Amino acid sequence: MHESEVWRETRHETWSHLGRAIMSNWKLFLYLTVLMAMMNMVSHGTQDMYPTFLQRDWALGPGRALP
Repeated sequence: MHESEVWRETRHETWSHLGRAIMSNWKLFLYLTVLMAMMNMVSHGTQDMYPTFLQRDWALGPGRALP
């Protein structure tokens, strides 16, 4: 199956539009990148510590604390 004419004409513009959009909104892009990195760090830490929390604070055995 061949690609459409519209796709062939506009396929090179996609990456340049993305770069221009990021550069014109660089403060927002930086803020969102840092925000998502922080949220990832927080959620990763809570997920890793949850079995320890269940074992230590709720006195659940290893078989019941681990998913």
